[in-house]
Amino acid sequence: MIDRSQLSTDQLIDRFERCAVEQGDAFDYSLITRVNRLIDELVELEAELKRREPDQRSALIPLLTHKHVNVRFRSALALLAVATEEAREALQNIVALKRYPQTADAIRMLRSLDEGRYVPN
Repeated sequence: MIDRSQLSTDQLIDRFERCAVEQGDAFDYSLITRVNRLIDELVELEAELKRREPDQRSALIPLLTHKHVNVRFRSALALLAVATEEAREALQNIVALKRYPQTADAIRMLRSLDEGRYVPN
């Protein structure tokens, strides 16, 4: 097991990007166990970025324009609390792509935000 606290912010961003690509590919092949494992890893990477002073999640902003839709999606989710407008715009762009499952997930997240059922932190 890797001690994420020993990684630089750039290394964490690189791992986040690679995990998001791998998760997107796993979605394409319905490898649900792998998808779920990668969600856990992405959540832990985001949490490590958040723990750092100051909050380092904003280092994910360049990934909002990544060529891989799942990298854009996962980055947008991680950025909702620290770059709200940019993250919402990325989610809206994913909705317009009609690329599933990310489009469906982006629709649900935007609806949750608009209805106040989800408050980013």
